[in-house]
Amino acid sequence: EARLSLLDCLLLSALASRFEALQQKPAQAHDKEGSLCPFTSASVSFEDNFRDNAGTLSLVIAAAQPEDWQAAVTLGIREVYRMSLHGLSSGELDHTIQSFLRESAIDAEQVDTCHSATLCEGLVEATAQGETFMDTVQEHSLYSALLDPSPHSPHPPVTLEEVNIRAREVLQFVIDAVRPLKRAPLRQAAKAPKPRHLDEVINAVR
Repeated sequence: EARLSLLDCLLLSALASRFEALQQKPAQAHDKEGSLCPFTSASVSFEDNFRDNAGTLSLVIAAAQPEDWQAAVTLGIREVYRMSLHGLSSGELDHTIQSFLRESAIDAEQVDTCHSATLCEGLVEATAQGETFMDTVQEHSLYSALLDPSPHSPHPPVTLEEVNIRAREVLQFVIDAVRPLKRAPLRQAAKAPKPRHLDEVINAVR
């Protein structure tokens, strides 16, 4: 469970970096008309959701101006779609691991500033799911041990193949929502055209 949680955290961190890179790209990189990135922020979450009696709740969230919401959602889904098909590169994984460990260390240093309500919520969810509750210091210690590249580490190293397999598992909901990919082998899926507008995604779901 701890290893799967780590893989999920790495994927979320990689997607966050991709969304940030999209926001920083020149306007002409997004479309021929040279419009700016349509969303002001974007994120993905996938987690066990015991409150709604759902095994896993997966969300793609994009914040944008009212007139840009369709383009924002489409671009966000398209980036998740790309990761679900092609995964991460070796260099991207290395960068993601370094960034994740830095952020984890900062969270561990700020453990005394965490609100009681946040701790209680985490405790309730961990108890409901039969998991072990840990604060940010314990999490950082565990994740650092799992990501230790030393040959003397008691844990097997996290591999690129392992991360990309997990990406296909947790992001499958995006593949299923795209019409050209229904009942198609992965090789054909990689060649399928990407949806340009939100209505194409909606029609694919139907």
